Amino acid sequence: MQVAIHHWDCGLPYAGFWRRVLASIVDSFLQFAVATVFILAAFLSDGSLYAAVEAEDLETLRAMQIYFVGFMVLIILSYHTLFESSPMQATPGKLLLAIKVTNSIGEQIGPFQAAFRSWPLWIIGVFSVIDAATGSGGSSLIANLLSSVACIVVAFTAQKQGLHDMMAGTLMVRRGTEFQVSDAYAEAI
Repeated sequence: MQVAIHHWDCGLPYAGFWRRVLASIVDSFLQFAVATVFILAAFLSDGSLYAAVEAEDLETLRAMQIYFVGFMVLIILSYHTLFESSPMQATPGKLLLAIKVTNSIGEQIGPFQAAFRSWPLWIIGVFSVIDAATGSGGSSLIANLLSSVACIVVAFTAQKQGLHDMMAGTLMVRRGTEFQVSDAYAEAI
């Protein structure tokens, strides 16, 4: 690949592991807050949900669990897709830590690429829904391990890419990073 990448103030353009972890923590709190508002609104607007909890109606509780976990998956997927494919190129957590998501030549990514890039986050939820529906717990454990490995790889790669970044063809760089694409490379893509 014929792309030179420079960061204007420190020479290190890629967003490192701990910077990404901190951004993820901020984003998790925001996503949890959004989900909590919607879940509380559901309980307050529908007395039957509260009654099911009080009565310990296991069938209804399992259906509620599937619904709420599925809803959380949609929040996570929408959150990352909308923010990372926007002109900001970052979620609020990434903005706070001055990092952004780009394609391999520094351009804004599209919604499909952003959605695919976030698979380590939403795959856990998908398997949690499966576990809730079947009453097991094994598949979400496997999804958690796979997602963890996909993200931990960031600490060990030269461009600080996780498996999800490599698969989606994305980079996470510090704001202010400049990409210089050679003419030969630009013509090839």
